[in-house]
Amino acid sequence: MDTIGSNLSVNTIESKIDRLRSQLGCPIGENDPNGSDFWYLRLGDDEETAAETRPIAVKFYDKLNILSNDEIKRWLTEEEQQQEIYINHYIDRVNQNQPAMYLLYPTSEDSGRVAFILPQEGGIKQRHIQTFDLVDDRELDTRIERLKKVPIAQNILCSVPLAERVFYDPIQTAKELAQKLAESAREIEKIIPESYVLESKDGYLHQLLESFKRELLPDLKVKPDNDKEYSLADIYAQTVAYALFTARVFSHIKDKDKDKKTHFDRTSAWKQLPETNPFLRKLFEDISNRSSEELGDKLIGAISDIFVTLRAAKMETILQDFETTHESRRYRHSVL
Repeated sequence: MDTIGSNLSVNTIESKIDRLRSQLGCPIGENDPNGSDFWYLRLGDDEETAAETRPIAVKFYDKLNILSNDEIKRWLTEEEQQQEIYINHYIDRVNQNQPAMYLLYPTSEDSGRVAFILPQEGGIKQRHIQTFDLVDDRELDTRIERLKKVPIAQNILCSVPLAERVFYDPIQTAKELAQKLAESAREIEKIIPESYVLESKDGYLHQLLESFKRELLPDLKVKPDNDKEYSLADIYAQTVAYALFTARVFSHIKDKDKDKKTHFDRTSAWKQLPETNPFLRKLFEDISNRSSEELGDKLIGAISDIFVTLRAAKMETILQDFETTHESRRYRHSVL
């Protein structure tokens, strides 16, 4: 493992990484073990725990010296950067070597912008990129402080920094979460007909439509002819949003009895669903076993956004808010 020393020239990449590692309190700073140009900073209480934690991937770019916020977002989502960062790097890494987020710096220390990328299945999206002025933006300091304090969750093979907490202010009310999930459901509802047309006749959505027709509605269509009809698009969208919320609630309840939080993701969410609802469990077990190519970038990206929302949400506060609202409605109803 090629780690960083502390007695280096102040102008080298290694010295910049060393200072950033010290600023974040990372026990480990190292070259990407798989041999890319990215450096890895690993959060943790000590070197032993940090070694099993997914890293923050850091790299320096000349373009970040001169580009504006909007230009950086367009540049990072162009095909060349999708290939370099997402395809050749992010999805090519597994387990503890797959970055939890990317932190990109300008090569200059006097000007430019710093870019944060929250990688998700489906490619790099502009909505998951945030940039800050290197010199004059106090918000950059705020985000660095958030990163230092980000919770670490557990999955089967490694620990995962919940980088969503760095990017987004967590939702704290049941109403706000319901609105956000409804937006995500509408996005999925729009994507389903588009993806259905693009895939082959033995594709995921074609198979799903036939299954729904057998088990639910024989005349079901991909999209409705009018507002009164059910369709695969709206049933699937509503089911996904509802099921993921349900799974997140059960995951949160289980986590309260553990010292460490579990990482809530596509491969494990179905296990959190109650066995009393085999339909939901089977649907999400199927989703968890599908490759990103089978699901398609747009659909898997929209589903990933729901995971981002739910991982960043303050579930304890939301459930308390939900209970308070529910009790208030019951009281008003009993009085009336």
